[in-house]
Amino acid sequence: MVKLSLPNKVFLEGVLGMGGGYVLDFSNASFADFFGDLDIDIYDEQKYPGFGDSKANRMRALWKSGSDIEVSASITALADYVEARKATP
Repeated sequence: MVKLSLPNKVFLEGVLGMGGGYVLDFSNASFADFFGDLDIDIYDEQKYPGFGDSKANRMRALWKSGSDIEVSASITALADYVEARKATP
């Protein structure tokens, strides 16, 4: 499992706007679809337990319990999404 440092988590939470339980501009359905494209069932409580059902908590659960590949792929994909949103008027 990936061990993200506290400063990295704080940075990612800020960039992803996770303060109120949200992640960027995702709805629950679009969040599930986004991770589904990465072959990650982000709402799988068995695989990513212990944090609750908000999008931000699902993200934290992935960071804690996901594989190195899942976490790195999701961070890369989210960075690409942020860049695409910036480029879109």
